[in-house]
Amino acid sequence: MCKELFFKPGRLIHHLSLDAPLIAIIWKTFISMGLNNKIFFTENLILGTAVWLAYSADRFFEPTDINKISPSRFEIGRAHPIRFVVGWVLVLIAIIIFSIIILDLFILSVGFCLFILALSNFLICMVEGKRKLEYFPKEIRTSLLLALGCIFWELGRTEFFSVCIGWTYLFLTFILNCVTLKEFEIINDDEGAVRSFISNHATLRTQFSNFFYGICSCYLFVGLILNKIYPPFFYISVLLPILLLLLRKWQLSGGKFRVHLETTFWVLPIVVTILHIL
Repeated sequence: MCKELFFKPGRLIHHLSLDAPLIAIIWKTFISMGLNNKIFFTENLILGTAVWLAYSADRFFEPTDINKISPSRFEIGRAHPIRFVVGWVLVLIAIIIFSIIILDLFILSVGFCLFILALSNFLICMVEGKRKLEYFPKEIRTSLLLALGCIFWELGRTEFFSVCIGWTYLFLTFILNCVTLKEFEIINDDEGAVRSFISNHATLRTQFSNFFYGICSCYLFVGLILNKIYPPFFYISVLLPILLLLLRKWQLSGGKFRVHLETTFWVLPIVVTILHIL
């Protein structure tokens, strides 16, 4: 019953391609509260919309012959393609105008550079999908860009060292998401037509996981010594590995595992932050 209650809202979010935007918004808020003790609603709206535009476009153009990769992820674009394209273009125009009105020149400049990087990554992914190859680990590219998208807002209002630490923490967290999913796909022979670099290198996957746990341990150790540790970071560092281990024990099918994994990554920061505030 608990798994079904957890799965149903996550499945709807998965169908609408809202899982990645939610993860980006919530982790950005989580980091902003840790660094500034504030929530920036307009920034969250712009970031979430931008991630949805990139993520939904990637799913829309994903090769149709990769049948093993959760067919439900194509639902938003494949069911009504014309409506989706028209809606996507309107949302893009609206968020560009809104960003120009709301954001200052520095953030716009950095955001534009990030947009160029994201567009380049999108084009590379399309070429890789057609040629069934991979030029550079796509999991690393995606995690780097998503972490940059969540943290670059803090430039200029937080010391640079703290921004770098926050970016590293986010990057490794998103990498852990990718590595966990890859492990599940390989074990269950649920990999798509394109074999990724990480899926072919078991040692690298293990090193990424160990590196994430090591960074969390170092963060906790240094934070305790300096007595400057944001408590929710501590809770996440302890709870996330435990939840991922439990998730692997559930023996879920491909689609359900993906939904539960993505839901875990956006629900956990919310729960931890609420409990901390209370």
